[in-house]
Parts: sequence; structure tokens; C-alpha cells
Amino acid sequence: MARRALHNEAAEMLMDRLDGKIAVDFDTARRLFTLICVLHIKG
Repeated sequence: MARRALHNEAAEMLMDRLDGKIAVDFDTARRLFTLICVLHIKG
């Protein structure tokens, strides 16, 4: 439950940061954050 909330909050933050640069919807931003996390952990 906490992980879901974290990913949702981070997705909103990503959408804010990427505003004006690229258009992403909530689901895409959430998946992008998940991908960033996975790559960070494996790197």
C-alpha cells in the first residue's frame, strides 16, 4: 500500500517536472518512475 502511494506521488511529481517538455499522462508517469527505480537499484 505504501509503495503504491509513493509511486503515485512520484508520478505526479514527474508530471509537474516534465510539464512543457513532454506530455505524459498519469499512468505513463507512474511507469516511468517505476522504470527509473528499477534501473537505479540494478545500477
